[in-house]
Amino acid sequence: MIDPLPRWAKVFVALFAVALVAAALGAMLDDDLGAAEPARWWVAPGASLGPTSREVPIVVNEVACASGRSAEGRIVVEVVYGSDAIDIEVGVRTVGGDVECPSNPDTPFTVELTEPLGDRTITGERRSLP
Repeated sequence: MIDPLPRWAKVFVALFAVALVAAALGAMLDDDLGAAEPARWWVAPGASLGPTSREVPIVVNEVACASGRSAEGRIVVEVVYGSDAIDIEVGVRTVGGDVECPSNPDTPFTVELTEPLGDRTITGERRSLP
């Protein structure tokens, strides 16, 4: 007959399993912005925004080195709705690997709102036109 695992080994395995599940859940629940680098952004010139607007066209400029590639497909946003403002935080997932640092192109992007803009202002870590 095989001896069962000692109590300390059972506790170790149980704690390891809990830590593994917690890490997996944390990765799934972590918003994409947490894995992205902050980016410069501004409301697209000529954008027509009104109280019923549910889309905010913006222009994003990646700050991190990306070998001059567009940020298309790598832009992530976090939107927080307040009574006076809608706060938009914009980030870009990095390219990774060996990259050079020429300037990156501006990338158009549309932020989809779950509520109409109303009479709120748009705020966030945006920066003025470069």
